[in-house]
Amino acid sequence: MCTQPPLLAQLVKRIEDTASAKFLLLDIKPGNFVFFAARLKLVDFGCACTLPESGILTRAGPFEGTLDYMAPEALQERDASVCLGTDVWGLGCTFHRIVTGALPFPPAEARNLDAQRRAVAGSPALHDPGALLGGCGPEVMHMLGDCLRAAPHARPTVQAL
Repeated sequence: MCTQPPLLAQLVKRIEDTASAKFLLLDIKPGNFVFFAARLKLVDFGCACTLPESGILTRAGPFEGTLDYMAPEALQERDASVCLGTDVWGLGCTFHRIVTGALPFPPAEARNLDAQRRAVAGSPALHDPGALLGGCGPEVMHMLGDCLRAAPHARPTVQAL
């Protein structure tokens, strides 16, 4: 039996709380969560911002964050636009790292945006968590694949996870 779903549910709950407040984190990764009093807490809001009413935030260049967990839309060289789906991508990368021990894409080279753009433009190399975690089942892999869809509007909402 897979031991991760309760942890994954806590991760989703933390992100759902921020999403319901139209708050975009933009740097979701395992290192930004800690356990305190047996509860998972989100601890780093350094890249976070509030979404405008439109639900889409646009900047002239790429957004800041940890390259290995950044969504393709946040890496755009010009007119990068992010939305709540951007955090779902980071959640998918975080899930994948937790349940498999590996990243779904090759690790980012030191601050090389071009190399990271090329890496996330392809399909993720999803690793089967079954052997690692004693059989999580195909639903976990399906969820990971959905979170890592290239187009943010094609990803599930946090509430749907």
